[in-house]
Amino acid sequence: MALASQFDTVQDRLAGFREEVSEVSGDVGVIVAELRELAKAEARLAVAETKEQAGILARLSVAGGITVVLAALATVFVFITVLFALDTVMPLWAASLVTTILIAVLLAASALYARGIAKQLSPAPKRTIASIKEDITWARQQLTSNGR
Repeated sequence: MALASQFDTVQDRLAGFREEVSEVSGDVGVIVAELRELAKAEARLAVAETKEQAGILARLSVAGGITVVLAALATVFVFITVLFALDTVMPLWAASLVTTILIAVLLAASALYARGIAKQLSPAPKRTIASIKEDITWARQQLTSNGR
């Protein structure tokens, strides 16, 4: 009789264990489904952040192009200024010098603008990486808390 009682106790414990395993399996299934949705959201975020960085790169390209054109013009005017400065018989050199200084100022402003845009450019999607790290921490916490 004692053996039958022990057998019943073991069966009751096994039934409880089966119920607990079933609950944990359900919890893991929910977590996996949430992780799938999270991965999809992270992928969308990465695409959006990459598009944003592409826009910054486009602005940088335009500012850099302007800088190159102005640098070429400034170089031409520097040589013209030197030419006219050497020919002191003609007072046109002063006008040429003023023009060269104006172009140099525009060049400096354009270069500073391009530099400001370049500082915004990031080769890695920093927000996405931070978000994924948070997701991993959350998932670990969920798995730990459901592991009882």
